[in-house]
Amino acid sequence: MTYRNESNKTFQNLSQKHMSFEQIFNHIVTFMKQDITGNYRLIFGTDSQIHTTFTKFITGIVIQREKRGMGLHPESKCPKENDKSS
Repeated sequence: MTYRNESNKTFQNLSQKHMSFEQIFNHIVTFMKQDITGNYRLIFGTDSQIHTTFTKFITGIVIQREKRGMGLHPESKCPKENDKSS
């Protein structure tokens, strides 16, 4: 198996695409600063989809502010090329 360069990893949510990890981190911090006394849950979910020449991995990140609803929903997309020799 071979992997594409880590710089190909991008994040998106419903309103923004092609965000870096640093942008996502800052987005989370900004959301949590809106209510610094709130209780938050950081929730991750993952899935993958196998294609002929690559596998697409999706990671969802949800910030839940307890008793106040959800925050942002970025997804990470990091294709991995399949190596048919293994």
